Amino acid sequence: MTTPQQRWQGFIRGLVLFSMGALLLIFTAEYSVWLYWLSLAVLLTGFAIAMRYYAGIFLQRMSAFKDAKRILARRDEREK
Repeated sequence: MTTPQQRWQGFIRGLVLFSMGALLLIFTAEYSVWLYWLSLAVLLTGFAIAMRYYAGIFLQRMSAFKDAKRILARRDEREK
């Protein structure tokens, strides 16, 4: 299990890799076909890494909402 900080760092790494792939695609794709495919591979790899860690961040936040809802429900039962 990874911590939220590790998920955030993984997301940032994927985002940086994605950005590098986008820059490579913009600036080098017109020179040769293999540079185009290389930059596209870097871009897609960065996207996959960023989305993997973002999904973890998102699911952790959603589970926190579920826990908060459960806590509020218990408090409402005690107030009755």
